[in-house]
Amino acid sequence: MSQRRQNIDPELVHQLNLAATSGKDFHVQAVFSLTRTGDAKKPIPPAETVQRVEALLGRIQEVTRVAPRRVNVLRNLGSFVLDAPPIFIAKLLEDEEVATATANLQPREMLIRPVKSKPTELS
Repeated sequence: MSQRRQNIDPELVHQLNLAATSGKDFHVQAVFSLTRTGDAKKPIPPAETVQRVEALLGRIQEVTRVAPRRVNVLRNLGSFVLDAPPIFIAKLLEDEEVATATANLQPREMLIRPVKSKPTELS
């Protein structure tokens, strides 16, 4: 498995496969992070995040001829959240500017429950 495929949430792949068989109006929600350029330890500046996301989405829209329904740029995190047709998201997954992709809607609770728990007493 390639490094790129390892950074894609299997649940997102599952949702894209379901959407392909569910009909034209089906949308998928996903969270993407951008690849870092230069010093990988430094965060992407907020203005650069906005510019890169706008350019990336514009390129994908040009190729797919569809637009996302909603976009939320998390400028301080170098990430963005997207609600878009499956073809749009699938094309985004192929782009080198995308570092990670995760399904925004998960089928199960993300909270890790404690194995053993007991009440805490204050002294």
